[in-house]
This record gives sequence, C-alpha cells and structure tokens, in this order.
Amino acid sequence: MFRAPVYRSDLFLALAHAGGDAREREAIARLWGFEAGDAKEEEKSATITSPAPLPQAPPRQETPAPPSPGDHFPLWRATRLAVTPEETLAEKRRPCEKINTVPHVTVEQLSERHGAPLPGRPLIRWARLWPFLKRILGHHAPSSTPDIPQTVKLLALCRPLTRLPFRPRLKWHPRVRVLVDRRDGLAPFWGDYDRLLRRLGRIRGANGLSCTWLAPDSDSPTGFADVSPAVAQGRDIFRLPRGGTAVLALGDLAQYLGGRHQQAWLSLGRRLRASGIRPWALCPCPPSRWDSRMARAWNLAAWDRNGRLPLGPRGRMPDHGGETAVDANTLSRMLSPAVRVEMGLLRDLRMLLPQAEVGLEYDLFQAPDTTGNPLGLMFQGGRLRDIRATLREETPDRLAPVVAAILRHHAYAPAYLHFEILALRYWLVDGQWNELVISNIIPGDALEKATIFYQGFLRSVRDQHPGFSDAATAGVLGRDLERLDTNAFATQTERQIAWVLAADLKPGDPLPDHIDSAVIAWVYHGLPAHEPNIMHGEGLIAGGRPGAGRFPMVGFKARERIFTVSKGGITRLMEWSGQSVFPPDDLRANPPIAISSGGEKYSLEQIFRPAWARRMWYDGYGLAAEFAVAGVAFVLRWISPGRFLMGSPEDEPGRWKPEGPQREVVIREGFWLGETTVTQAQWRTVTGNNPSHFKGPVELPVEQVSWEDCNDYCAKLNALGNGPVFRLPKEEEWEYACRAGTETALWTGGITIKGDSNAPELDAIAWYGGNSGQELEVENPYDAKDWPERQYKDAMAGTHRVKLKAANPWGLHDMLGNVWEWCEDLWDERAYEKSVAGETMAAAEERADRVVRGGAWDFRARFCRAAFRFGSGPGPRWLGLGLRLAAGQELGGGAAGSGSDPAGGAAGSGSDPAG
Repeated sequence: MFRAPVYRSDLFLALAHAGGDAREREAIARLWGFEAGDAKEEEKSATITSPAPLPQAPPRQETPAPPSPGDHFPLWRATRLAVTPEETLAEKRRPCEKINTVPHVTVEQLSERHGAPLPGRPLIRWARLWPFLKRILGHHAPSSTPDIPQTVKLLALCRPLTRLPFRPRLKWHPRVRVLVDRRDGLAPFWGDYDRLLRRLGRIRGANGLSCTWLAPDSDSPTGFADVSPAVAQGRDIFRLPRGGTAVLALGDLAQYLGGRHQQAWLSLGRRLRASGIRPWALCPCPPSRWDSRMARAWNLAAWDRNGRLPLGPRGRMPDHGGETAVDANTLSRMLSPAVRVEMGLLRDLRMLLPQAEVGLEYDLFQAPDTTGNPLGLMFQGGRLRDIRATLREETPDRLAPVVAAILRHHAYAPAYLHFEILALRYWLVDGQWNELVISNIIPGDALEKATIFYQGFLRSVRDQHPGFSDAATAGVLGRDLERLDTNAFATQTERQIAWVLAADLKPGDPLPDHIDSAVIAWVYHGLPAHEPNIMHGEGLIAGGRPGAGRFPMVGFKARERIFTVSKGGITRLMEWSGQSVFPPDDLRANPPIAISSGGEKYSLEQIFRPAWARRMWYDGYGLAAEFAVAGVAFVLRWISPGRFLMGSPEDEPGRWKPEGPQREVVIREGFWLGETTVTQAQWRTVTGNNPSHFKGPVELPVEQVSWEDCNDYCAKLNALGNGPVFRLPKEEEWEYACRAGTETALWTGGITIKGDSNAPELDAIAWYGGNSGQELEVENPYDAKDWPERQYKDAMAGTHRVKLKAANPWGLHDMLGNVWEWCEDLWDERAYEKSVAGETMAAAEERADRVVRGGAWDFRARFCRAAFRFGSGPGPRWLGLGLRLAAGQELGGGAAGSGSDPAGGAAGSGSDPAG
C-alpha cells in the first residue's frame, strides 16, 4: 500500500490533538517514525533542538529590519578583475619605439579613393525579372495586326463578323504605383529597390510611373506615411492609389516582423482589392516565412535567386517547407574577417552559399549582436570574438573565395584595404595565411605595406604632420578602427596608440576604456617604468568626497602612476600621488566603473540593499549584508577580486608538500562569503535538525556534516529564496579570503611552532588544539588531557562560539581553527604541481575526496595556516568539520567521493596528514 510522506508539521498537528497525555503523544510519535527524546536533555539544549518552522515556508520577520546605509544610498564593491601578463605589457611597448623609423603618411594617402563601393549581385537577374514586371504591371490591348486564327474560328462557327478581331498584345499599364518599404531593417535590399526602379523607368518610361516610400505611422488612417524624397519636410499622409492603377510593393510586407506589424499591410491589401486593384508584392523574404493571410490579400512573388516568379495572374501561396540548410552563424563566420561589411559584400558572400536564402541577410542585419545602418554593418565585440575564433578551423580553400571577395570590395580605398590586411593577419593562423599568399589571394607584400602604412599613420598623427592636427581627419580612421574586435586593442599596443593619437587625447579627457594607461603615459608623458607600487588600503577610494567617508576598494600592484577610471564608453585619466583618489563626479553618478593601471583592471559598482538582505553596511572591513531565515541572522562579507600567491614558501614552518609550489592566482570575480562558519542555529533553521556533537550556545559552529550534507544544505537554503545562490567556496577563493591581501602563514604575520599544539601567534585569531580548552561553554567537552605540547594545559576542549577571535582584514572570523571548512574542489595532492606544469586535472570519480581547509579546535598548530590543505571523502562526518557559505557565482560541484578523517579526530590521537 502506498504511504504518503510524513512531515514534522503532521506530527505537530497530531500532538496538538493529543492534549496533555504524555503516553498518547509518545505513541503518536513512534507510530509516525519519530522517537521521543530525553526531556532533561531537551530542556538543557532548548535553544538548539526546539522544533524549527518548516523550511519550505519560513515566516518573514514581522518587525522591520534595522535601517542600514544601503537603504538610502548605494555602497561600492569591486566585482571583477582582469590581469594582463607582464610579457604582454612588455610587448605593447615595443611598437612605440619603432614608430619613428617609418615614413609619414599624408592626408592624401589616407583619403585616396578609386571609385565607389561595389554593389552586390542582384537578387534576381534582370533578364528574369523584367518579363515578370511587365506581366504584373501591364495589360492587354488590341493591336493593329488582325487575329487570323480567331477570324477563321468565328467563320467556322457561322458567326457574323461585326468587326475584324485584332491580336491582343501586352502593354505597360498607363498608371503604375510602386510602394517601397524603406524600413531601416530592410537596408540590405535598398540597393535592389534602386536598381529595379532605375531600370523600370528606362524600359517602361517615367510617364505614369510614380514611386512612394513608406514608413509605418500609427496616426495615419492607412497606417503609413509618405516619406519619399520628393515630399517636403513634414510627414504627408499616404493616400491610396486610384482604381485602375497597377500597384507593386517592394518589401517584405512586415512578414519578417510578424504579429501586429503586418496589420497595416494586410489592411492596405484588402482595401486595394476592394477598390478593384490586384496588388502585387515583390518580397525579399523566403516563402517559408510568408503569412497565409498576406498571400490572400496580396499577390506575392519571392525576390531571390531561387525564387520562382509566377507566370499567371496569381502570386504564390506560402510554402512552409524547404527551410534553408544554412543558418546565420555560417554567414556570420564568412563575414567576420572583414573590418567593414558593406551591403554589396554581404550579398556577395551570401551568394557563395548555394542554399542560403535571402532571409539570412535580414537576420544578420537585425541580429542583436550586430549593429547595422544603410552603409553597412559590424558585429559587436563579444560576437566577433566567438565567431572569429572559428576561422582558425577553416580550410584555406574555403577561406579563399571569402577573402577574395573582401579584398575586392575594399580595393577602391587603399587605406581600408591596408586595415583589412592587418585584421586578416591578426585572425588567421600561419598555415591559412601562407596558403592564401601562395595562391595569390593575398599579395605577398600586402602585410608589409599595410604595417608600414599603419605605423606611418600613427607617427603622422603623433607628430602632427601637416593635415593631421585636424581631429576630424584622424577621427575618420578612428571610427574604422573601432569596428575591429576589441580583443585586438587589448593585445596590440599599436591599436591602442591609434586610439589615443587619432582622438588627440589629453590627460583628464575622456578616452575609450580599453586603452591601457601605460600607452597613454608613454605617448603623452614619457613616464618611465618604476618598481611596483602597491596602491591599496585607504589610498584608492571609490565614492564620497575627502572627509565624507573613506571606503577602500582595491589594491593595485602597478608600475605606472597613471591609471584610468572608466564607465561604459567614458574613461578618464588619473594620476596616483600617494593620496586618496576619488573618481570624477560624472563617472560616480551612474556606476559601474572600472579602474585600470599597470595591466590590472577592476570593475566597481554601486549596490543598494538587495531584496534578500534586511540590512547592508560598510565598515572598516568592507561591504557586508545580512539576511535572516525564520529570524536567524546570516552575515555575508563581499570579497573583492584580486590576485595573490597561493601556497606556501618552502621555508614556512609546518609546511608539507601539497602546499607547493607557490603560484599566482587571479580571483577574477568578487563573491560573498560568510562572515563566520555556519552555526548550529543557522543549520537548524534551514534543515530542522542539528547533527552537531557539541551542545551549548546557538552560536557554536555546526559540525559532523559531510560534504554531501553541505551541498544539500546549500540547495535547501537556495530553495527558500532568502539570499543569493549559495554554494561551497572554491579552494582558491577560500585561501584568497583567508589571506586577505597578506602573504605570510597567518594574516597577522608569520607563525612560530613551539610544539605540536603550541603556536602563540594563533591564540588571538584561532581556536586550535593548543587553546580550545580556554573559556569553554560547551556542555559536553572533549577529553584533551593527553594532548601533547599544548599552549594551555586544559583537561577538556571543544568548539567555541563564532566571532570570539579577531577577524582578518576582510572581517572574516574563524577562518583558521574552530572547525574545518569544506571546499567545492576535488582533493589532489599534486594539484599545485599540475597547475604549474600545465597538466590536466583528473576528472571527478565516484566518491572522490574533497578539499578541507582551515584546521580545527582539535588539530595541531601547523594545520591552522592559510596554506594548509587536505582532503576527506564527501560522506564521513566528524566533530571537527563544518562549512562556510559562499555565493555570487553559479553553483559548482561534481560527483561525491569518499575518504577519512585526515588526523583521526583529536589532535594527538590521530595520524598526521602531512606525514
């Protein structure tokens, strides 16, 4: 028989009906699988074991949360860090030294043009198109040639000939109205509109031919406004053609847009038919996207190379099959090498794909990651990085027609051609480039000429060569440089110099935020490099004014005294003078902002108190936020991104092999971290139970929780919706947060290990095997009289309430000692060696061990160092093992694993994991 699950709420209801009968209450509990506890024991630990509300629906606090600064004004936090390697920084300086050796480029060379941009291939060849146009824009009229077959037929039927029949012939209709949909989204087809109208005017004649450019207008009775060039300024209302007029629409009839956008065209088609006009539409839109309602209101013809133009008086009905086998990504990949993508180039490259329909041009022009206008389009930076990375996988024979088309379309402007060559060389691998040169697709000397031209241009602007002092002249090329992928500017010093010189920037002026401050310093100030100057503490301030509150944000390890503060497209130069630095007012107004110097770039943002926090504040440690579950408070500290030396030096006391070799690690994104380890009260309010061995104050850390238990806890906490997405910290995050900008064994300095459990420096910051018997509050302490070499000779030991020891510089308590803390990562003794050697880390195995950090109340002094690391299986639970919450990034994790207590439990009674 199926048995429904039983929850504590059901038990509570049953016990309430039982009244005061203790035996009945006990019977009900046993019947439903619960056991009655010892009343005295429950009374002693009431603060922990009292039933908690159901985690599925914790009650909200009735009383308002205490006010915090974040309620009224935003607080600052650093969210991301990008670091440029030293080798890259050095490489960026070398081109600066070479610029003076190349000849200047003149303004005439820069603006040289040979004709206009090439048009692309037509959608349909004119030889196919004009007979169709004559059929739909013509009518049959009698000619002067007698119709002999008709005459013979009438005579054979013995019908009298009242008049001699003449043969009909197809003539152009005397009144033709062409409606052109000039919507910006159809810009790829504007050239086709113009070619058709020009040739139609020549072959038919202009008499009786009128053309109207339409734009949507919800205020017009017809839904359109006449925006033809001949219309005076001020929008004339579009008027319907007179009856008896041949009407042809050029455009998609809003079928790409769909929905309500089509209503104006549907209404127009129906009104034209009601007036006796059979309207036609030549649609640069594949039949698979046609709307059946539109096909009944208009006679539709597909305007594309593979489109079948109707022979009869009716257009085609929508065809919902035969979708193109080519998607927009394929065409995007072909276009991605080009710095400039004119409409002709877009068309020609699409025509290289036999199965690519005309809708791809519209899709690419309207894609959210492209920016288009009637002159051409360009990809946004992130899109280009993704697409162009795939170019390196293409074979030279597939690249050849693409590159040939790009160079052919830009041959009219030598300057553009040079920049196309530079862009191609940047994106193609050596093998592809060499094959294209060998096959003469790219001339052998093209790269050398392009490089010399590019560097000569930089020199001309820098030296204010005649004509180059005009910012507008330099800006022409600056706008073209902007179309390059931003990654080119991040990795090529010449690209950055081009931005600085072409814009004629001065210190204090706005500048693009991807320009390295070292380049600016070299161009304008010639500031020499000096030893790293660490700018941190109260030195670099983000927010407020001098004397109105100082909020330390980030600490640079920079060689340059010049740095930049940027927001969006606005960046300003600033100079480090050893004093507090405040971002300019116009950048502080609407964050986020970025601060860059010497290859480091921090992103800073302002944050109001989020919905999940009942208060948020900034103190001497940094940013903190508090939320509550069923009245139990949780405090999180924001850990700013940064870089640090992970591991320990070989001469550090207590070190063992898995702590090395040391290596620099970059924490690229900020994250939330619990101010303390999870307490028993915090565990109980989420799970409804308390697995801890030690009993006493509710602020004791929870222990006897496995790695699997901790992940389940995070999942339950996330299900409550009371905070950000929680998880276990990554190992590198844990050590970064523990060190808090220091490089010593402890955040307070070095460590002196006088005995197995005797390190005096730990006394102020950690509960460990040497002092965990001091000031005991637990009700069931652990027998510690046999532990050797203790700092204090106490007979008993145990965990302690959180926050009794001093916090580290980021406001985190008990990072060392009290209880071990689970990390998300797999345990690997050789993890650091593999990282330095570039070896691939082993994949997660079933029951694989996980990393634990920080030491505990019952462990030796050497374990309570920032660098000490060990592993345990994900299943075991022991009374020195807890967790600390992390949040702010996606949940990680993998398969669970198995292992054992690294020291066998109490200090002095187990094995030393370090050997």
